Amino acid sequence: MATVAEILARGLKSAGVPRLFGLPGGEISQALEAVRREGLPFVLTRHEAAAAFMAAATARLTRSVGACLTTLGPGAANAVVGLAHAYLDRSPVILVTGQMPDRLRPGHTHQFLDLHALYRPVTKDSRHLTPAGAQDMVRLALQLAQQGRLGPVHLQLTNEDAARQTEPPAEIVGELAPSLIRLAAVAAGLAFPGTPTLCLTGDAGLAMALAKAAERALQTKAPLLIEAVIDPAGYPTTPVE
Repeated sequence: MATVAEILARGLKSAGVPRLFGLPGGEISQALEAVRREGLPFVLTRHEAAAAFMAAATARLTRSVGACLTTLGPGAANAVVGLAHAYLDRSPVILVTGQMPDRLRPGHTHQFLDLHALYRPVTKDSRHLTPAGAQDMVRLALQLAQQGRLGPVHLQLTNEDAARQTEPPAEIVGELAPSLIRLAAVAAGLAFPGTPTLCLTGDAGLAMALAKAAERALQTKAPLLIEAVIDPAGYPTTPVE
């Protein structure tokens, strides 16, 4: 059975993360060591915000998931600028930060910040990674970063949890809600039996993607479905006229 840190490192590698960026500390050493053992290159930066910017740029250039890693407290807070950029630029990034063990709180306040409150406004989700269902949480975080409106996801974990063995997943594992585009594709298949259906989702608003899809739809006379994902501000990320 693998540790939480090993599950995290394997999940990042299987998702195609080419390398990690960060400015780590002792509080995240278990995750960093697991990343090293998994063979993922780690690039040391001079500032946590630079690590987040580099992870976002990597995601855009390689069309994969970017990843960065920081310590806890002020070090984790430093990355918020780069992660806000990833959120606004729709870059799929996984930020892994350290956190203080629960047993030291609330009496021990040094280096403790509520990172969920800090990161939820500029991420698609912010979660605490624990041995309970760690594999499912890593998988869902990677899915969420790449599904619909692309964007960053924050995972925090303590060194103690990172070194623990993962617990077996529950019988019923929470899944992301089924995409409306998939339901529409099924409906189109029923309405146009034997006719291929072209579907665009996520960043389908890009002019080149739309142009190629429209050309293909005209050639094959296939229905063209475009998913418009609504962001938290209420504006569609895919313009539909």
